[in-house]
Amino acid sequence: MTSFRYFVWCGIVMFSVLTAVAQTGGIRGTVIDSKTRTPLASATVVLLINNSGKTEQNSSTTRTQYGKITDKQGEFEFKGIPVGSYIVKCTYVSYISVQKKVEVLDKEVAVVNAE
Repeated sequence: MTSFRYFVWCGIVMFSVLTAVAQTGGIRGTVIDSKTRTPLASATVVLLINNSGKTEQNSSTTRTQYGKITDKQGEFEFKGIPVGSYIVKCTYVSYISVQKKVEVLDKEVAVVNAE
C-alpha cells in the first residue's frame, strides 16, 4: 500500500512539473520612426525579465534574457518565451530608446509596437 501512495505522489509531482515547464507564449511587434512612420531595419530589441514591476533600465530586478534585431520591415518576434512579466527595450542609433511592459500568457502572442 505504501508503494502505491508513493507511485501516485510521484505521478502528481511529475505532472505538475511538466505542466509548469510547458507554459510559454510569444512576443512580436514592429519598430518604426514616430515621425515618418517608416520601419527601422536592424533595430536592437532586448527582452528584460521584469521581476518587480519596475521599468528602470538599471534596476537590479531586471536582466536581459533574449535579444533580436529587426528585419527589413522593422519586425521582430520572440517565440517560446516563458509566461511572465517582461520589458521590451528597443534601441536604434541616434534614436531615444523605448521601453514597454508586456505580459506573456500561455499559448498567446503579445503584440508590442515601438515608435
